Amino acid sequence: MIMNNDISENKDGIVLVRSDGLVQTNQILRNEGCGILIVNDSRPTLDNNLISKNKCGVDIDDPSAPELKNNKVEENQFQVKTTRKRWEVYKEGNPRIVGPNDFP
Repeated sequence: MIMNNDISENKDGIVLVRSDGLVQTNQILRNEGCGILIVNDSRPTLDNNLISKNKCGVDIDDPSAPELKNNKVEENQFQVKTTRKRWEVYKEGNPRIVGPNDFP
């Protein structure tokens, strides 16, 4: 569980590798690369985070499948980036986006 942190001015803010954890109520700002990088079949829940002013807000590498709930993702060069290679994965709802996420 990663909770209640200010994570800023790093290469990448949070890197999740084979993770099923919870990332909640963090401010992830001004990182050189990704605010949150999700790789190697990770299935985390991202809940109520502010992800702003990074090169990429959330980067999801195949075959990871996070759940995004109640996040504010703004002012990044790319808000959410995926490397999904197969269209059928999108039709199944990956990533699963729940509730009032804010993606301008």
